[in-house]
Amino acid sequence: MRRHSLSALHRTVLPLAALALLGLLVAGCEIAKPELPRYQTRLALPLGEERLDIAEAIEDEDYLIELPDGGLGFEVEGDPELVALDLDLAADIDPQSVTGDLGNFSLDLGNPPSFDFVLSDLYPAATGLDGMTVPVPPFGFTTESSPEDLEDIDAATLAAGTLTVTVDNGLPVPVSALSGPDRLVLELIDPGTGLALVTVEFDPIPAFGQAIEAADLAGVVLPGAVAVRLVGGSPGSSGSPVLVDAAAAIAVGAEFTDLEVTAAQAVVGPQTFQTSFGTDLPADYEVERAIIGSGAMQVSVQNQMPIPCTAVVTWPTVVDLDGNPMQAVIPLAGGASDVRGLDFAGYILRAPAGTVLTDITATVDVTSPGSGGAAVAMDMTMGLRADLSAGRIEFTSVTGVVPETVFDLDPMEEEIDLPDELNGVSLTRASLVLDLTNSAGIDAAADIVLTGTNGSGVQRTMTVSEPIAAADAGRATVTSIVMDETNSTIVDFLNNLPTSITLAGSVQLGGNGQVGTVRADDSAEISWRIVAPVEVIIASSHLYGDADPLDLDTDTRDLIADHLGAAELQLEVFNHLPVGIETRLLFGLDEETVKTSPLLAIGPLTVDAGETDPVTHEVVTPRTSQPLLSLTAEQTQLLATEGLLSVLEVVLPSTDGQTVRVLTTDYVTIQGLIYVEVDVHDGND
Repeated sequence: MRRHSLSALHRTVLPLAALALLGLLVAGCEIAKPELPRYQTRLALPLGEERLDIAEAIEDEDYLIELPDGGLGFEVEGDPELVALDLDLAADIDPQSVTGDLGNFSLDLGNPPSFDFVLSDLYPAATGLDGMTVPVPPFGFTTESSPEDLEDIDAATLAAGTLTVTVDNGLPVPVSALSGPDRLVLELIDPGTGLALVTVEFDPIPAFGQAIEAADLAGVVLPGAVAVRLVGGSPGSSGSPVLVDAAAAIAVGAEFTDLEVTAAQAVVGPQTFQTSFGTDLPADYEVERAIIGSGAMQVSVQNQMPIPCTAVVTWPTVVDLDGNPMQAVIPLAGGASDVRGLDFAGYILRAPAGTVLTDITATVDVTSPGSGGAAVAMDMTMGLRADLSAGRIEFTSVTGVVPETVFDLDPMEEEIDLPDELNGVSLTRASLVLDLTNSAGIDAAADIVLTGTNGSGVQRTMTVSEPIAAADAGRATVTSIVMDETNSTIVDFLNNLPTSITLAGSVQLGGNGQVGTVRADDSAEISWRIVAPVEVIIASSHLYGDADPLDLDTDTRDLIADHLGAAELQLEVFNHLPVGIETRLLFGLDEETVKTSPLLAIGPLTVDAGETDPVTHEVVTPRTSQPLLSLTAEQTQLLATEGLLSVLEVVLPSTDGQTVRVLTTDYVTIQGLIYVEVDVHDGND
């Protein structure tokens, strides 16, 4: 504030008084006793200027700002709240044991056995007729062959298989009948017990003819050797002479095919079988693709068979960057075991096209070259045992159907030290801007509640429920939500003059079959700010300038104290506010009490509002007032008080519901002169 000193005026007035006194002495006719004259003169003492700038008034206010258009604004900004989504993108693997049984396994016999039954054994009279052409009468027979070894088999319990019996009739007469004792019955028998293993019957077979019949071998226990028993007869030559060859025979061929056995002591050929085991993915996820960050475990494989094998453990949906599936190839000798470490880090979990995964499945393919020509004892319960250790597979990202997950926000409170000048002011416009940052590659939604509490404990709330856009190409996306007086209750919320604002609520991610990409370190951040242009309806409000020293020097204070009486105060007030004002000039000795208990208050002075634009409500021309006030001698004397402070008080009266707009360029100034009568007389310096 600019101040003008009265010391210069003091130095000017007193010499002039001395010159006037000298003139009176020279003009006198006689010299009498010296006596100083008494006279009065009028002096003008400048008070300087008191100014209230809106821009300066908001400098120390944390919540009053200058808007880009120069307008005065009210702003509150909350600290950002970071919400770590803490998505559980991991699959906990419990210890697993899986056994792949060999099951029914195949056997291949070498050369099939064959049996010959000569005529002389079937019809002993043929020995005496050998070489003769004579009629052969009907005859019956019961005969049994010598045992024949089954190649590569010592014993086998058959689950399936077929015995194909071929009978070549080398006799000159037919054999068998449709029924009766002559019907040919062939029994495959166990030589050790004499019990029939398989029985096959044949219809009549003509002389030198052939017949083939098959039998099911399921459930048959084959010994290492078999024999054939033939029971039947021949109708003879029916009276016709035939050439009798005593060495002619009925030849029987026995072929074993498609043998599936449950147990055997035999030479075992190549074998293959498969088993599998699975690990559940994170609950309720349907995964199209996932990148594995870490995961290590062990697989122990035991060959329970007496033959060598190779176990190939394959995770077909776990692939490397080249698309090759993760695989462990483990060769094992008969009865041997091995342990392999598995590291899933860096692999990609990938579902086949058009499908999704809910677990990770591994297949175990077992192949064996067989027993290498040696007979071994095997049964269907033998096979391969695989034990997978406990572990945890953690994914850095998962793409697929993400289940709904709700994250509660920790309530966050922002304390607000509102300027006193907002008392009595009602905002008409305001906006709440919520910036919602989402690093997850899937849409989310925010349900946010703002609670404003004023100094009296009265609360008002605002609820915001808005979607949050998914991150784009791995880069976090910021969704800005603007709530203003047209779509929310923000104005009522602020006119409660909250001294604290609390943000709470929740963030919901996924659900409803949404497909997206999420990462273990995904987060959401919520920040907010409230901006209100001070375009207001005023009920009544007081504004104060800074308390500044009056700054009168000692000579000026002495002049006022010794020579001044009553005075007149000529003021000039400029009002560059959009409202009419009442102003007072307050004087006191303390910054705190000068506003409430001043030693001297000059005014109130009423000044009309500046001329405003009807559309923008902004001041275009300030209003000027030049009032002339009278001060008593007592009031004038107070101005001589050492350490006196002055403050400009501006009272904004009610705008009666009309909206006005305050700019940072608005101001009020008051300046003036004190016109005083100086009493100069004997005894005064």
